Amino acid sequence: MKVNIITPYDSANYGAFLQAYASKIFLENLGFDVCFLRWRDEDERRKEFFNVPKGFKAKIRYYQKYRFLKNKYKVFNQAKEIFNVVEANQIKQSEMVLIGSDEVWNIKSPKFQKECFYALNINNDVKKLAYAPSAADCTIGDFEKFPNLSKGMKDIILVGARDKKTQRIYNSVTGKKTEIVCDPTLLIDMSEWEFPEIKNIYGKYILVYAYSIPKEQRKMLKKVAKERNCKLIAVGLYKSWCDMNICCNPLEFNGLIKNAEAVYTTTFHGSIFTLINHKKCVIRADSEKLKDLLERLDVNFVKEPNDVDAVLMDKLLFTERNYDRFETELKKIRERSRNTYLRKLGDITNEIYN
Repeated sequence: MKVNIITPYDSANYGAFLQAYASKIFLENLGFDVCFLRWRDEDERRKEFFNVPKGFKAKIRYYQKYRFLKNKYKVFNQAKEIFNVVEANQIKQSEMVLIGSDEVWNIKSPKFQKECFYALNINNDVKKLAYAPSAADCTIGDFEKFPNLSKGMKDIILVGARDKKTQRIYNSVTGKKTEIVCDPTLLIDMSEWEFPEIKNIYGKYILVYAYSIPKEQRKMLKKVAKERNCKLIAVGLYKSWCDMNICCNPLEFNGLIKNAEAVYTTTFHGSIFTLINHKKCVIRADSEKLKDLLERLDVNFVKEPNDVDAVLMDKLLFTERNYDRFETELKKIRERSRNTYLRKLGDITNEIYN
């Protein structure tokens, strides 16, 4: 059976790539023929890598990291060749479309206001499903501003939300009820990934994968790294204050985390791969979706990051963590997601064939 996944597989971050890749692996293991919808043209995609900001200082910072962005664009272009991509007019050749994962229902973002993410203009003969979509930090009020897109969500016959907030929004907008399922990157075991072996060519390092980091925390990280005789390596997201800025192939991202002495991250998928590798870490949960994930997995995180001094930062980063509770909760969430969603998915595929 052919299934068309509608998700930002071609975005400029590791999480978007890896959630798409995990969905691909999982569905192929079930016997599906998997392809991905080309949901935007290349000019639109390039803006995600090379969006020149307004303001003199912002432009200076942009041109300082231009070479990094150029290399990142090249690396991600090569990486996305792993996906079998089809055009919109080819969706009708699929028996099923699967929307998600990632922030595909972040309706405040212009790039996620496309009709395809809400199952609109898709042939009625095609079964419409959604797995682990997230509405990010949107509210029900945000969805009320886009009644046409919200209406499309009602035609999706099977939905598993990625977090409680998305679950509440979906239930309110559609009048239906949905279960919470885990992100695709948690749905498959580490043994199922096809990650290349990565040799540690950087020596001792603390890996930084984060968006905005408070100035005081940057100072603390630099001080800890110096005292620990470690490099500070920023991956994927340029940080001028780090010792090195690198952009690896998304499939090498896990290896960089695995080889690090410790990890500092504020991102959803950065946290996932830090946790499944049982790393020493600081996870600063700024977003609702990350807080939701960490609470469900029974993971502590830094609640007041601006109050962390160098001594506490060192202790938080390098304390050995007991991952037994995490593994127990992960197993529960994974099995619950598989049993809940796959049972219904099996019913749908049987209906198609019969």
